[in-house]
Amino acid sequence: MEVPTTVQDFLFPKELWMTIYNFLGPALSTGYTMGSYLIVTYLVFVFCREWYRSYQVTGNAAMFPWGFAVLALILFIFILFCGWMFAPPGGGFKIFGYNIVELSACDGSKEKDAGLCYEKCEADFHGVGPVCWANTFGIGAGTPVGLEPCKPGLTNIGLMCVGWDGCLHKWHTIFGDACIGGPVFQGRLDNGGVCPGPSDFGGDLGAFDGNYQRFKSSADKPDPTPQESTDPVRSQLGKKTSSDMNAVKDKHTERVDGMCYKTCPPGMNHVPGMPYLCMKGDKLSYGRGAGTPPHLAKFLDRAQVWYFL
Repeated sequence: MEVPTTVQDFLFPKELWMTIYNFLGPALSTGYTMGSYLIVTYLVFVFCREWYRSYQVTGNAAMFPWGFAVLALILFIFILFCGWMFAPPGGGFKIFGYNIVELSACDGSKEKDAGLCYEKCEADFHGVGPVCWANTFGIGAGTPVGLEPCKPGLTNIGLMCVGWDGCLHKWHTIFGDACIGGPVFQGRLDNGGVCPGPSDFGGDLGAFDGNYQRFKSSADKPDPTPQESTDPVRSQLGKKTSSDMNAVKDKHTERVDGMCYKTCPPGMNHVPGMPYLCMKGDKLSYGRGAGTPPHLAKFLDRAQVWYFL
């Protein structure tokens, strides 16, 4: 908590008054709007009442057309005010979402960016100047790959797997096939490593082999169907149980450019060169032509639209 340094901060601490304001703010905003509506309604009522009293005293209705015109004008302004209050945000003056006038506007098929009008981008793209860029989704940074498990019969000695093959070198003679044994070496990064790496298991390198084997055992099981809703049934059918699904959840399982990354959402692919981002399709960007100056003003909307200059 911030220590007050002035009398104002001591008497009106922000921690207290901002909490009260955040609680009452929406109610006050609604109250202002409703109050303005009530004031306009009351003024219309007062005008009608005074006109009627004058008519009763004088019996002269000559002022009625002027009174009706003023009343209609007040009601019209009131309706415009309501429409402006509830119009969606955007440039220009709009009534219930219908454009009345907008300065420096583009044609309906174009959008404005940096003061110029460009063709609108395709779905799942956004424009930056003359280029449309794919909308991307971040999946986080990559993690280091893990060491590959040793093949059966080989012994793990750190970064290498070693063993003995009794018939490693083979050849064919006139008396038949022959072979002699020899040592076998396997680098644990010969194929680029495995994903997920040690970071998904707490970073303990010594326990990685066991953790990865348990993960692989769970990941290799098929997913259960909605009808297979209990673990005993899933286990009997050899499918993922709740424990298996927790073991494979939220892991960096895809190896891209020598690092492990999380899987992209369905229908999306890793961005080439930036695998921590995902996009739909295989096109990162495309050009949409040079920009053109906007019209000075746009009046009305839809079929009635009219551009000035």
